[in-house]
Formats: sequence, C-alpha cells, structure tokens
Amino acid sequence: MVTAPNKILCRAIGSSQDWRTSTFPFPLGRMNRPRVLSLCAVVLSLSGCGEPDQHPAVGQNFSVKEKAALPTVPDRAGATSLAFSPNSKELATGGPLYDTRDFQHVRPLLLWDVRNRKIVKELQLSTQACSNLAFSPDGKMLAVVARNPNGPDHVELLDSRSGNILSTLRKHTGSIHALAFAPDSKTLITCGSTLLTARGWNRGELKLWDVETRRVRLQRDRPDETLAAAAFTHNGTMLVTGGGSIMDDRVKTGRVTVWDTVTCEELRTCMWNGEIVESIACFRSENRFVTGSMDGIVTIWDASNLKQEFSYNTNANNRNNVRVMSLDVSRDGKTLAVAVGYWIRGGGWGELQLWDVRNRITKSVLLPNHPRPVTCVAFSPDGELLAAGCGDGTVKIWEISALSHTE
Repeated sequence: MVTAPNKILCRAIGSSQDWRTSTFPFPLGRMNRPRVLSLCAVVLSLSGCGEPDQHPAVGQNFSVKEKAALPTVPDRAGATSLAFSPNSKELATGGPLYDTRDFQHVRPLLLWDVRNRKIVKELQLSTQACSNLAFSPDGKMLAVVARNPNGPDHVELLDSRSGNILSTLRKHTGSIHALAFAPDSKTLITCGSTLLTARGWNRGELKLWDVETRRVRLQRDRPDETLAAAAFTHNGTMLVTGGGSIMDDRVKTGRVTVWDTVTCEELRTCMWNGEIVESIACFRSENRFVTGSMDGIVTIWDASNLKQEFSYNTNANNRNNVRVMSLDVSRDGKTLAVAVGYWIRGGGWGELQLWDVRNRITKSVLLPNHPRPVTCVAFSPDGELLAAGCGDGTVKIWEISALSHTE
C-alpha cells in the first residue's frame, strides 16, 4: 500500500473530447525488466506538507479514437525514453540495444517522422543502450545517456541532422539518471549517482556542462543521496533536481532542490520521509514544476519558495509497487500527463493519466489496465501532440489539435 510522505523539512539557502491516436511498433530486443529512468519529474502541491488525495475527483472523460494504429510487438521492451524535436516534426525514441536471450543487436535509438509514422534515421551509439535523451532547444543536437554495464555511463552528443556523434562526455563515475538542456541551448545538466553499495547510493553527482567547449563548468556532489531527475525552469534561471536516499529498507528519504543556474549554488531544498523522486517537469511559462515519486505520489511545486500547491496519489486502487515512470506538462500548463505502472516477471501493468491542473481533477485515463507499464510520456513543443512509450513495444501518439469540445 502506498504511504504518503510525512515530516517534510524545508530550508532556504539563499464534456466529451475526441483524441486521435497512432501507434508505432518499437523494434527493441526482449528484456525481463528494462531499466526505466525518466527525465521528467513530479511536483508536490498544497501549501505545505500533508497527505495526498487518495481518491481524486474524476472530471470529464476523453473518448479515444484509434487512427492508423499499428500492431503491438509482443515480448519486446518498449521505449524507455522519448523526446520531440523543437519543431515537433520528429520524435526520438530510445531503449536497450541487446536481446537478453541471444544478445542479438537491435536498434536502441530511432528518429521517427511524426506525420508519416516512419523511421527516418537509425542512430548508432557506442554502448549497449540509452536510458535518457533530449533535443537542444535550438534543434541542433540530441543528447543521449549511453548506458555501460561494465563501467560508468556517459553522454553522447549527436548532430540532429546527420546523426553523427559530435562529442562524448565522460566525467560521471557511476550511473546517469537524467539530463536536460537549458532554454538557450548553451548549458547541459546531467545528474546521477555512484555505483550501488551495501548502504545504498553513496554519492549523487550534479554537473553543468558548457555545450560549446564540452567541458564541465560547475559540479556538485551529494553524499548518501541519488539524484534521479533534473529540469530547468522556463526562463533558465533555476535548476530543479529530484532524488533521495535509501539507507536500508526502513529508512527512505525523498528530496527536491532548487539551484541557481549561474553559480550552481543550492537555493532551497525540501526533504521528507518517503520514496525517491524519479521524474520532474517544469511549466513552460511560469516558475512551477511537478514531481513524481517511486510510491506513485505526484506533486506540484512553486519553485520560487518551494511550497507545495497540490499533491495526489496516482495509485487510487492500491496496486502493489506502482511508480510514476514519467510525466510532462502541456504547453498551456492546463494538463498534466502522468505515466504510471510496474514491472513483474513476464508482464506488468500501466496506464496514462491526464489531469486538469487548475481544477485538480482527472480528465481521463488513456491506455487503462495496459499489460505493460507506460514508461515515458511527452507533449510536443507546439502543443498539438502527446506521445507515450509502452513496455509492450509500442509508442502511441494522440493528436491534441483534433480535439473538439462539447458540453
């Protein structure tokens, strides 16, 4: 059963609607349990700390109409990450590289033509798989976390047109859990943790890279903490990270921190007894952000004072091990898309929840009772599309611009 965070400590340091959807088959290898790491994070809300809504109000339902749906690819791992290009015309999808049964090479990083639902490029990496990816806002580069099972992860910067690797960033000493570009495309943030020890993640790593020189401009370490999610605020003046600590099965701490982008100094931080924050997303026109945790809790925050505006439990039916896999905020800031689910041997469960941010109610549940978790989700920059990757080998796209609202 999901328990809500308690004892949060804060300190300052300075109608019916019609959706049209399409499905991509995702040609990845089989995996028993893919490692799912999201760039997005969830934000805590309510003007303080407290119990999240266990059974949130349900608003109007969306009717989902399939359009040009392609068949699901069974027994294959779906996209563990995805990102739209700045012009919303292309979608990059990433995942594992090897089939775990016979180690046959498959395609870990694909670039899709969104309109025609076709693969336009198969991008090559130097390692087995990618776990996170992001386009630079100027559209020139694609940054990818290249996973290395035999050593530290690293980041590869690819030319978004040619797909060629421009540079490799190798300063991390362990796993990289998240990355994000600043709005001006001049800075790249990466965060992660050193290798797992008997006590848990023994050091979190935060690095700000100068994109032009490919060098670390600033870095910070967090003892006994994992940094699992990161995002820049809409104007790039602040950076938000999420994570926490796991000392043993009984001591778990969630944490979000707001940093100054120029100095990488900690401005505000909030800690509580609860699960680690694994995903973060910032609103596109204001200093608010949303976070998602391993216990299924979603929270909306005010970045200027780190106060919670609203918090709710995505696991209203009390399923075991439900996590927030990924989340994103629509361009107009009115809708929150939350991918939830869990993996079990041979299957799992998942769904994509849509929330009305202003009225704090559920708009709809897409992909209800999906046989695999919904692993990643993103709104397109132009506000017309919503994409979600699933663990059954598909990527689904809904056309928001085709919505017609009737009372």
